[in-house]
Amino acid sequence: MKVLSYFRNDESGAVTVDWVVLTSAIVGIGLAVIILISGGVSQASNNILGGINTSWSFSFGIKNAASYFDFGINAYPNDQHDAWLTARLEVDADAPNGYEYDPNFTTTRYVDDSTGNPIYVSLDGATYSIGGEVISVADYDSSGRTSFKSTFDQYWDESP
Repeated sequence: MKVLSYFRNDESGAVTVDWVVLTSAIVGIGLAVIILISGGVSQASNNILGGINTSWSFSFGIKNAASYFDFGINAYPNDQHDAWLTARLEVDADAPNGYEYDPNFTTTRYVDDSTGNPIYVSLDGATYSIGGEVISVADYDSSGRTSFKSTFDQYWDESP
């Protein structure tokens, strides 16, 4: 009986219960605050990074065709077709707003010979975007371009 009486009168565990309740309340309030402000923080970071292409972490400026070729070759060093396909899909993914590089592979797309940049076509077909410059289709000399595939094949053959 003495042990039961001692156990009933012992209050040392009550402090632990109080700390558990207080700690869980503080954690709950912290999580609620994080949930409330996360949307605003996300919106603010999007506003700050607005026009920056963050998909390539180590690249600055416009990428030329060789950087896409290297990307594909690094992904598939022993398979020319898959390396080309990977490079081609990456060019599509990086198309400027309002432009495309034929994501459905229905049209031959080109690389500008003088700059080495892919030639993106506006959605209405009226302009090209080459290295960030917009050029009217009528003003562009089409003899200064080579197909993406043949340029890639030549690059593949010259790669070590």
